[in-house]
Amino acid sequence: LRQPFPEILKSGILTPILKKLKDPSILDNYRGITVTPVFTKLFECVLLPKIEKHFHNKQSPLQFGFTKGVSMILAALIVSEAKCESKLTPLIPLCLITVDSMKAFDVVSHVIVLDKLYEIGVHPKIWTIVRDLYD
Repeated sequence: LRQPFPEILKSGILTPILKKLKDPSILDNYRGITVTPVFTKLFECVLLPKIEKHFHNKQSPLQFGFTKGVSMILAALIVSEAKCESKLTPLIPLCLITVDSMKAFDVVSHVIVLDKLYEIGVHPKIWTIVRDLYD
């Protein structure tokens, strides 16, 4: 692409979906689902492998959420194992810290994401397309 990603392809229809067994009178109980044009979705499917290859071995092995091929059951197993081992060393306290970034995608800084893509070596043309997609 020699020009910015066309505005019409960056549009979408946002539909609020009520989370399972939640009170419909509370706005936070809805998740926004955006349906984008088919061409845009296909284009993203072509771009994704070109970006994903740069993440190989750069992500913490202890990150489980939204990680391809990693099950949350493995995370639970690691926590369970740590609890068992901590019982063997009662003088050393077990500290467990977990992070659940509620609505993280909605508040993530696109500038930071673009900086990270640049740092890991995503090709400049692909970087520009991603920037244009989210601009």
